Amino acid sequence: MMVFFHQFPLIDIYQYIVLTMCILFATYQIYTAKMAENSKIPLPEYKPNYFEKHDFDPKKKSANPLNESFPLPLVNRSAPQSDSKWAEQFLRLPTWSHGYQKCDSADTEVSCYELVRAAKAVERWEKSIKSNSTTGQVWVHVTNEEFPDTLSMLYHGLQIAVLTNRELITEKNKFAPIVLPDSVKDAKKDEGGQTLKTDYTFACSDVSSRFPNVKFSGSSWPQVLYTHNTIAQPLREEFGFHAAYFLGNYLFGTLEKPGTECFLQENLQTIEGWRFMQDPDMLRPKDYLQYIDDCGLKKGETVMITNDNDSNFHDGDYRMVKRMNSKSTQSLVCALRTLISSKRIVQTFGSRLGFWATALQGKAGGFMNTIDNICVNLTNSQQGSIYHTYCPADKTWLYRTNTWFYICGPTVDHAKKYLDYLLW
Repeated sequence: MMVFFHQFPLIDIYQYIVLTMCILFATYQIYTAKMAENSKIPLPEYKPNYFEKHDFDPKKKSANPLNESFPLPLVNRSAPQSDSKWAEQFLRLPTWSHGYQKCDSADTEVSCYELVRAAKAVERWEKSIKSNSTTGQVWVHVTNEEFPDTLSMLYHGLQIAVLTNRELITEKNKFAPIVLPDSVKDAKKDEGGQTLKTDYTFACSDVSSRFPNVKFSGSSWPQVLYTHNTIAQPLREEFGFHAAYFLGNYLFGTLEKPGTECFLQENLQTIEGWRFMQDPDMLRPKDYLQYIDDCGLKKGETVMITNDNDSNFHDGDYRMVKRMNSKSTQSLVCALRTLISSKRIVQTFGSRLGFWATALQGKAGGFMNTIDNICVNLTNSQQGSIYHTYCPADKTWLYRTNTWFYICGPTVDHAKKYLDYLLW
């Protein structure tokens, strides 16, 4: 034994033992792997179908926005009646609408305090412009975007301008027949400035004082800046979750009741039948009727406002069918006013015109999903600006969450608040 340890040092024995155990363990692993391979049940190859329609029951609790969304955090404080009246006029709210809810009514989405607070924030910005104490400008350069998207663009420009104390400049004639407020300046030339990308990174754009003059062209989804890394918090502080209502009416609203062609005399609900011309597979407005009962609409008692001018609707399906020309700004503005004038609006999911009509009216409506063929009630008027349910990737004309809802570091908390209150 003494000779053995002399010829083979102790450390070599340990190495030999470890090596032997490793070989045994590896042999065991190979053996069990082969056993497992032989016992596997073969599965069919998975080939995803990106165009498959998913079953969706809006009455199930897991899918019903009435059960999933949080109630809006209403700041339940009052304001003098004279201040509330002034704010209504200053922000050009649609007091002529059958669906208008006064700030002191039981069903209001905004309190009188919030209304006055929003108006005073815009008034301070106006005074800053008049006193030449702004610190730069925002140029919203409208090119060939569809008209409903230009509304979103100018809304984004105003959000940045008000909250960073900049002037707002755009090509005002592109919004006719809408009369923009005098505080919006008309672009006379190439105004220049640091370019902000309006792709999926728009919510991460630098709007700090590092670049006093900024500009952007191209559109994004309407409520994107509620997820912006620096804009979102002051936006909520000044306007709650109703910036589209307050700022949108300030930009695009009218104090005068629209003319007969653009106003519903009867207190009726409306449905916007927006046909996406790019896609023949999505449900067409003439086929909405069998689904609208889920949104509280009744056959023969609802007004259909549609851009589908090639379809014939059966007599008795709707109280009336009003047509719009989606290539005419004049016609689109008339359709917008008509929708707002109604008792309640059900929009076509993905339509920016429908979103803006509901947001400007300020009363919770619903949407008709023409991919899943369902009608869903919304919990407040500011929701439904991004397509967040199943949507094939090839439908690039829709603002869909998979493509556009982007989180960049500090925006996580803002994105969560958006999901809680503004998704649906």
